Amino acid sequence: MARLLLFPLLLFVFIFPAFAEDIPVNLKADKLKYNEATDLIEASGSVEVEFEKVKIKADRLVMDPHTNIATAEGHVKITAADYSALADALTFDATSEIVNFTNYQAKVRPQKVKSDLFIGAKKCIDLKNKMLAQQGSVTSCNKDHPHYYAIADRVEYYPNESVIAHNAVVYTGEIPTLWLPYLYYDLHEKRKRSWDFGHNEVEGDYIKTAWNYNWGTLLLDFMSKKGFGQGIDADYALLGLGAGSLYLYHVDEADTKRTDWISLIHHTKKLNDWTTLKFNQRLAANYLIPSGRNDQTVLNLNLDYNKQAKWNVNIDSLDDRMSAYKKYALQFRQSYQNISTNYDFNYEHTTVAPEWLRTSQRFYFQSPLWSDKINFKTHANYYYYAASNTAVGDQRLEPDFEISGVEPSFSWVMKGNWYIDPDKDTYTADNGYQYLERSPEITISPKPINLKYFDLTSALGAGHYHEVRYVSQLGRNRDYSTERYSATLGAGKSFPIGLGTTLSINLGIDQFFYAPGDQLYAYRESGSLNTALFGFFRNSLSFTKAETEGNTPFLFDQLGTRYHNCSETMTFTGANYNWNTTGGYNWQAHRWSDVLTNLSYRPASFMTLSLRTGWDMENTRYKDLVNGIHLVPLDFLTVDLNTTSDMNNGQLKYGNVLYDLFILKGEPNQWHVKFSQVFETASQQFKVRDIMIVKDLHCWELKYTYSDWLKQFSLTFTLKAVPDQPIGYAAGRGLYFDGFERELKKMLNEIKPEGAVTRY
Repeated sequence: MARLLLFPLLLFVFIFPAFAEDIPVNLKADKLKYNEATDLIEASGSVEVEFEKVKIKADRLVMDPHTNIATAEGHVKITAADYSALADALTFDATSEIVNFTNYQAKVRPQKVKSDLFIGAKKCIDLKNKMLAQQGSVTSCNKDHPHYYAIADRVEYYPNESVIAHNAVVYTGEIPTLWLPYLYYDLHEKRKRSWDFGHNEVEGDYIKTAWNYNWGTLLLDFMSKKGFGQGIDADYALLGLGAGSLYLYHVDEADTKRTDWISLIHHTKKLNDWTTLKFNQRLAANYLIPSGRNDQTVLNLNLDYNKQAKWNVNIDSLDDRMSAYKKYALQFRQSYQNISTNYDFNYEHTTVAPEWLRTSQRFYFQSPLWSDKINFKTHANYYYYAASNTAVGDQRLEPDFEISGVEPSFSWVMKGNWYIDPDKDTYTADNGYQYLERSPEITISPKPINLKYFDLTSALGAGHYHEVRYVSQLGRNRDYSTERYSATLGAGKSFPIGLGTTLSINLGIDQFFYAPGDQLYAYRESGSLNTALFGFFRNSLSFTKAETEGNTPFLFDQLGTRYHNCSETMTFTGANYNWNTTGGYNWQAHRWSDVLTNLSYRPASFMTLSLRTGWDMENTRYKDLVNGIHLVPLDFLTVDLNTTSDMNNGQLKYGNVLYDLFILKGEPNQWHVKFSQVFETASQQFKVRDIMIVKDLHCWELKYTYSDWLKQFSLTFTLKAVPDQPIGYAAGRGLYFDGFERELKKMLNEIKPEGAVTRY
């Protein structure tokens, strides 16, 4: 029921004599006269008033300029673009802007409802900010004798806020099926379920109800095994102390004699335009479904400042009493222009033997130095762990830094990192740790030089390195440190060579010098040919190789310095297909890569094919063939087939088919059938796994689902006007309310035998 805007429609009644020529109003009637005895303006016989985009029709219209009251009687009809209403009579008071209807009937489309609603009331008063109705009724069925409807003694409607019904009865046909003393519908949020019937092994048979009221939702439940549950879910405001939401639920378990509490608090306080304080709390001491118990408290405090400078402080705590585990965490984030600081602290431990303890800290800072071209970064990670409250703890501190700069002709970077063992010899189990320290390392990279035929890149580096690494020949860690110097030279160029082909060549050499006199040379080369011809053919051939000569005392310098391989990818592309094939060879391992091919083809508008397979070069056998077919042969039928086959013996390893069929599509009695088949390897047959049948019942939908996997079925009646809240029945679950899309997802993907409504 939308606001009828009758004030602008009928205001002309009282100013019409003087300003008729200035107001966009059309008045038509068989008779129009002024009664001097009563001082009334009367219009009768096919009265029609049109104001802007709204039209009013009536048999008779009487206007009283002295009382500012207009009355329309007989077959009153109001129509607008998205609204229409009928009434036996209406009275409009221009002074108070109040409209009274008699035998009111309207068709409206609220935002939260998926179809038209047909509303009626014996008496209806429009009070501008709300509407009140007596003996009201509502349905979404447009039949003369609706399949269902609801009536209420009194209905309150607050535009864009809520609808409240008192003493409401729901009828199916002419049979009363449900009575509610109070019904609240919030137009701001998605409607919360009002009741739920069902069964599970933990709670037994249950009925769970949610009663919306002006400030929130009242929860009243009964579970045959657990007893009565009660709670609230409400929003609140504490004047100048902020606002938030509160959830509180309580059960005294009849079977276990335990007391359950669930509480959730989300509170926000805006300290000023740029500072916000948030507090969140969660207490959960309750049973779990399908088994187990939960007993924990979670607290969170967040202070956020967002102006030119930004910073955030976040504090968390967790007390898990079931696992005897506690955790505390602190986070700090700050940024201003190009300066940023982060700090993290974690402290966690157990409260029962052996009472282990673990803490960690992480610090990060970044800032420009004496200019924007010089940047400084540093990290520091600290870690502590003790296996028990009497054991010696392991400590590690790992700081690092990086200073980088950009000059007109070169760039440079200085790095350093250290491994510090604060516990030294008091904790000896860390003697097996492996690490690499740079203290420090500096690298200077001149800008690339374009020498016409190639681009020249170079870099010079020096540093002191300390490596602790496991050496299998020694059977233990080796501790070694010395200075290392490096020089890098690289050349590369890309240029076309004709026939749509681009050649790219890159060469490089790295030379490492070590203080003891060792030298290591690493030679790198790579090349690629990228071809594109005729608009449908592409080919990419690449080659990489690296070799070393000499000796290095460090193991980390040997990583990634020797390789020799090539690869090729060939692609054919058209308007309705894409086919690519890849392969390669590794000379270092003397091993061929698998040849893989992938084809996507759409031979017709109703069909899409995808094929993927390959050839195992080393084992000389085919890779599995993975294919998919998507068919839409008719606008009411879709078929998706996916299979995986062994190309070597022709056996089908896996497969599934999904059928989506509409019968009498678009008709009032439409059927929608979906079912899937899965290939069963034991019987080598496709067997039906899931079935869904949806039958259109005018203003209702009936949905039947069956899962052969879990031997479970469900039956759901959905009111089209509010499809988010269907009524259904499922084996092992009982009568329930749930979302259509949610149920479909469960049916196809994650079917669960129990569907209990949980309060936490």
